Amino acid sequence: MDASIEKAGRALISFLQSCGADSLDHSGRTLLAHLIGTFEVLVRWECKPYVGRAGLFHSIYGTAAFHGKLLEFDKRDIVRQQIGIKAELLVYLFCTINLNYITTLIQTGPPYIVPAWRDSSCLTLDNQNLHDLALIKWANVIDQSPYTSFTDVEKNWLIEEWQLSSEIIPERAGSEVIDFLRAL
Repeated sequence: MDASIEKAGRALISFLQSCGADSLDHSGRTLLAHLIGTFEVLVRWECKPYVGRAGLFHSIYGTAAFHGKLLEFDKRDIVRQQIGIKAELLVYLFCTINLNYITTLIQTGPPYIVPAWRDSSCLTLDNQNLHDLALIKWANVIDQSPYTSFTDVEKNWLIEEWQLSSEIIPERAGSEVIDFLRAL
């Protein structure tokens, strides 16, 4: 087992397996492989541990782009027990908002109010939530990139997204994102 997975703990991986993450398809592999890959990117970027744990669970409730949810929102308490309150809040936000709003929020500044894609509610993010979600969003893209063919429109959109969000991404993460974008 990889050292970064060891840090996350076998119990978290076992929990994800018990939810079916190892049998659900995601981008040409299992959801579990993608969740672990996203976590490993965040570990490589030396993110705070709660951000890494959020990355490991980031789409457990399904997202606007990935509808294969493992758990419903009524199981949030169980996820909080597994990964902690701060990490679960990031997972909930990642699965609730349209992540395309993140760069818009960065540009407009606080208050950071974003509509939920599942219903008509609005959520308010604080500055730390916004920064952490941006990291998880880019780690998610980096992990999926070897399994994804980007159209020219998507490539241009990713470059624009980077230009708008780069100011809040730490240098160690930013250099990997830049390398990824250059390779597109």
